[in-house]
Amino acid sequence: MKTFRFVWTAALFLLWAGTSVAQTREEKKEALKAYVDEQVEARTFKIDADMAYPMSGRSIPLSTPYGLQMKKDSVDVCLPYFGRAYQIPYGGGEGLRFKAPVENYSCEFKKDRYRIHFEATTSEDNFEFSVDVYDDGSSNIHVSMRNRQPIHYTGDLDATGLQ
Repeated sequence: MKTFRFVWTAALFLLWAGTSVAQTREEKKEALKAYVDEQVEARTFKIDADMAYPMSGRSIPLSTPYGLQMKKDSVDVCLPYFGRAYQIPYGGGEGLRFKAPVENYSCEFKKDRYRIHFEATTSEDNFEFSVDVYDDGSSNIHVSMRNRQPIHYTGDLDATGLQ
C-alpha cells in the first residue's frame, strides 16, 4: 500500500511539474514576442551578429561582438566585411563600421517576422539594409552596397532589457 501511495504521489508531482514548465516556456515565449514588438516599433533595437555569409566562400562564425543598433533616426553599424570591393578608399576604408542617419525607413509585419528596410549613406558608400526580426528574437541582416558585393549576417536581438 505504501508503494502504491508513493507511486501515485510521484506521478501527480511529475504531472504538475510538467505543466508548470510548459506554462513557463509559453510565458517566456510570449514575453519575448512582446519585447521584440516593443523594440522594433520603438526603433531602438540592437542585433548581435554571430555568423557572416559572404557572396563567395564559406560562412564565417563571428566571435567578437559585432552587430547593428538602431537608435530612432540613426544606425550604428559594426560588422566585418568579407567579399569583393569594386572601389574603396586607399587603406581599405571603414567598411561596415559607421554611424549614419537612417533614410527611407519602412517596417512591415509579415506572419512571424518584421521586415525592416532602410538606407544609410557615408562618405564611402551607399548602404541598403534589409533586416528580418522574428518573434523568437532571431534576425537576418542583408546589406547591399554600391561599391562592394552584398553580404548577409545572422544573429539575435539583444534581449538584455527583457526581465
